[in-house]
Amino acid sequence: MSEVPWLGRLIASRYRLIARLGEGKMAEVYLARHVLIDRLSAIKVLRREWGGDRTLRRAFLREAKAVNRINHPNIVEISDYGETEETAYLVMEYVPGESLSRHLARAPLGWERACKMARQVGLALTRAHEMGVIHRDIQPRNVLLVPGRGGDDVVKLTDFGVAKLLDPNVEPRPTTGGFVTERLTPEYKAPEMRRGAVDGRGDIFSLGVLAYEATCGELPFPLGTLAEHSPTPISLHQKSTEVPPEFAQLVANLLSISPEDRPRDAFEVVAMLSQLLDHSGVEGEADPPTERIPKPAPAPSFATLRTIPFDRIGPLSRSFHQQVRSAAADQPGVVLASELATLEELVEMIDKLHLMVTEDAGKLAALEERGRVLRKELGARLDELGLERSRALGWASTAAERGDHVRAKRLSGVLSIGTMDALLWEEATLEHEEDRSIQRAAELEQEIRELSRKLEFENDELERDQSSMEAQFEGHVAALRALAGEAWQSLQASAHKLRVALQISQS
Repeated sequence: MSEVPWLGRLIASRYRLIARLGEGKMAEVYLARHVLIDRLSAIKVLRREWGGDRTLRRAFLREAKAVNRINHPNIVEISDYGETEETAYLVMEYVPGESLSRHLARAPLGWERACKMARQVGLALTRAHEMGVIHRDIQPRNVLLVPGRGGDDVVKLTDFGVAKLLDPNVEPRPTTGGFVTERLTPEYKAPEMRRGAVDGRGDIFSLGVLAYEATCGELPFPLGTLAEHSPTPISLHQKSTEVPPEFAQLVANLLSISPEDRPRDAFEVVAMLSQLLDHSGVEGEADPPTERIPKPAPAPSFATLRTIPFDRIGPLSRSFHQQVRSAAADQPGVVLASELATLEELVEMIDKLHLMVTEDAGKLAALEERGRVLRKELGARLDELGLERSRALGWASTAAERGDHVRAKRLSGVLSIGTMDALLWEEATLEHEEDRSIQRAAELEQEIRELSRKLEFENDELERDQSSMEAQFEGHVAALRALAGEAWQSLQASAHKLRVALQISQS
């Protein structure tokens, strides 16, 4: 059996790793239980062989910085992250689902289910792109399918480990030894990304590959053949007449080799998928799943002060103290008055520290929830602004196309003067509509930037508060363990004294 180095360990003094969920070249993922509030999380831990590399730690923690501020129902949430002496870690939402890659190993989804899956991934991308985050690794293993109450899938996008932040003020992502770069999956990668060009349309191309494969179980381009001049893949409608030609054409548009031929943004993709689902009569997606938390596992057996959960130190100290007091009462010949008085003071101090640590943990949980609510509220507003901007750009494009058509008709030279005057007026009106829509899109872009800056500021404040509280929490936990160690040594000495006295009395 292979070694499981972190299983059973405590991370950040409050997350007990209780099962391994998976592993990769860079990290392992564990199921963890918060020792105080009994909440399950998934924790990604940098593998032991990489834990000492500071550059890789920074690269690893960029995923947290990329996702921590997004907070969307279709993106696996990262609620906490940090470093220990040995490693770096991310605390993520626990999603009890199955990866799309595992499902596709058994069978494709079919077009209806693939369409709904793609729509939810598209919704996740609208939020990520609005926040300046390009995923860059959209592929089946990074899409989780969770059973919803209505029977349909609730889709969760995960693993932003190679995400690009579209922010010139953010330090470039380290690529030590090319390790992170190698993680990009070539068969899902847009052609322009091979030249280093990265924007949201690269994710849209990858979504097209994902939708194509999910529908029929095959990749649109043979492995190793995708290039700037790749042939158009076989239509999904040709592969199966059950696939509506409208859906097949939509996927083909996503797979356009030139970024200019793809939908302009993820909002447009979602709108087209939604329209297709509405017209086909397919029922809507499932409600988000209720969190399925199993009953609390039995408390771990007493081991060492270094690994025992902080919330058990106080009760165990008090219990141990009471046992010694009861034993001393049964041995009146053994004088422990001064020892017991000192121990009583130590245990009272432990109780006070235990209360402080518990309050710290509660404040940390409250800060996490406050950040979650903030990101949800501002994120929803960003979605509204982004959708309105996308529609404005769409109308500007439509007005421009109509204007070109009217202009060509007016300049054809075969129309009457009156008709040409009418067309001239229509052309001017369309130009005005185009200019007004572009101006509106620019105004919305400014609103989005201001809201993003507000979210950035608020999140920075929360992260500073959380960092300060975590330092206080860790300090109180360390003091609690040190004080408990002193008390337990004294208790063991007193217990030994009682055992010796008992052996003498029985001899």
